[in-house]
Amino acid sequence: MSRNLDLLLDTNVVISLVDGVGGPRLDQVRACFDDPTCTISISALTYAEIAIKHTLGKLAHSTGPVRQAAVASGLTELPFAAGHAEQLALLPLHHRDPFDRMLIAQAMSEELTMVSADREFRKYEGLSLLSA
Repeated sequence: MSRNLDLLLDTNVVISLVDGVGGPRLDQVRACFDDPTCTISISALTYAEIAIKHTLGKLAHSTGPVRQAAVASGLTELPFAAGHAEQLALLPLHHRDPFDRMLIAQAMSEELTMVSADREFRKYEGLSLLSA
């Protein structure tokens, strides 16, 4: 990486990284782990989404091991704050998933590049996006 890159990972990207899968875009994210000019963040919302989906039987991963992997990898934990909720209120309803909308609001508020495979993210004007 030759430029400063501040990333926020979508939940699907976090799971792909934990599972060791992905293509060239995720290789770019993996390269950030060794680049001091990169910051990779994981939202507290991601842990909440994983917990809910795991409890419902929709996801094999549980919060604890994913969080341990994130901490071991040096990811920065990003809490959801009131300013993020204010940004959320301004977002158009292009996406119906509340977790994705909150992640988009965080990325926009914090001026982070969102990393996601979700095509709906492209509809948000002003969102810096790296498609995974």
